[in-house]
Amino acid sequence: MKKRMTLTFKSKKGNEYLYDDSTGLILPWSKEDEKILKQLLEGNKTEDILKDGDVHESKVHYLSYLLDQTGAFLEECDIRVKYPGEEEIVDFIGSNLARQLILSVTDDCNLRCKYCIYSDAYHLTKDKSCKYMTEETAKRAIDYFFELISPQLRRNPRKKIGITFYGGEPLMNMKTIKYAVRYINQFYKENVYYMLTTNGLLLNDANIKFLSENEIGLAISIDGPQKEHDRLRVKIDGSGSFEQIASNIKKLSEAYPYYFRTRVNAVCVFDPKTDIEKVEEFYEELEKTYNIPRAIFVNKVSDNETNYYDQFSDTDNQKYDDRIKNLMRKFHEKKVADKEISSYLSAIAGGGPMSVIVRRRIDEIQGHCIKSSGACIPGQKICVNSSGIFDICERVNGHNSIGNVEQGIDGKAVLKIMKEYNEVALEDCSNCPIKKLCGYCYLNFETENGFKKNKAGCAFHRNVVKTNLSRYVSIYEENPNCRYFLDTDTAELENN
Repeated sequence: MKKRMTLTFKSKKGNEYLYDDSTGLILPWSKEDEKILKQLLEGNKTEDILKDGDVHESKVHYLSYLLDQTGAFLEECDIRVKYPGEEEIVDFIGSNLARQLILSVTDDCNLRCKYCIYSDAYHLTKDKSCKYMTEETAKRAIDYFFELISPQLRRNPRKKIGITFYGGEPLMNMKTIKYAVRYINQFYKENVYYMLTTNGLLLNDANIKFLSENEIGLAISIDGPQKEHDRLRVKIDGSGSFEQIASNIKKLSEAYPYYFRTRVNAVCVFDPKTDIEKVEEFYEELEKTYNIPRAIFVNKVSDNETNYYDQFSDTDNQKYDDRIKNLMRKFHEKKVADKEISSYLSAIAGGGPMSVIVRRRIDEIQGHCIKSSGACIPGQKICVNSSGIFDICERVNGHNSIGNVEQGIDGKAVLKIMKEYNEVALEDCSNCPIKKLCGYCYLNFETENGFKKNKAGCAFHRNVVKTNLSRYVSIYEENPNCRYFLDTDTAELENN
């Protein structure tokens, strides 16, 4: 059964638009358009509708064309997913999807960040060990991964593959990182784009030299000026970490200025008590003189399966709401005026409009196995933990293994995860008008007892998407020549 899948919204100026989830189109909308579409959906012919003198002929023909020729406005609600076999899904992942190997080289860390997902505030991940990945485990993971994706490399010998070192704090296991990089460089160098996420404490001279010489992209955690950073990112003894990290960054930028400008970025986290306006000013001032890396990710502390947010008062939450509105307003004004925007402002306030720009226009390849939402087929990323177990990705808890370095991807496990996700988490998604704009995935529906539908979360997310659509068109109404740039640590992997 087909059902209308559209969403109407208004711009800042009050102009009405319609978002069509079937095609991903955004159309200027009016009462006349709505009247015509309703008549078309009721089965009325164009010539009969045109007999009504209150409608424009061009609109009738255009909406009729969209409905009949592009499949706009209506979607099949009773989606029957056809799952491949166990071997077939593994072949499909290797031949088409897998593009990033994440080596979580240790769970250990030299910080005790108050929002860490491995803390007691997050019961799904709090039992992480302090294990270190061995060189042999890294070698097995690398060999399996490149064998898995060999069909892609035969089709496109220049294809770039992401190799990411993750933790814990990955620089605490430099022995395995150095081994992995040298091994990859010996056999797979032309295809590799290295990345590493670090808290910055261990950026000593030797490590900086190795990272720079091997062009390993860095994402350094810097949550803002010292007061903001040290409130949440503390050492084991409880002292702040900002001064040491800032000193290391200064040393890095002076010793390897080109590397610093081209391959070093910052990642930031905030909670309701963070003065995000001051953090934005901090980045706006210092990144111009290359005293701090550009912020490519700015994320709010995870609210999934946690009691972390119980500590905040209504006043804290209201202050945050006011601050984020101010930053969104600042982003809008600067975008309309074509003024320079700080990386932090772009990341925290520009992500919404950007999500509209990069929305899916047609079903992506995983649409055959995943009903809807922003979830991938497990295996698009292969995240190998310190014991050699394959996780879905670095953000999802380790309770859903999809294989290991000995046997490779377990097709049965992949299919089990997708089936449970489709049947439980996505039970109502077929009736949702924002499927192509949905950013929710396994992370948003996981519990200690498997996946569970999060109806309140979905309702909240629909409102967020509606706001993003409004912000997007509002900017382009005032500046039709406005330009956006996708700025992430994996941007080089997106189009190959």
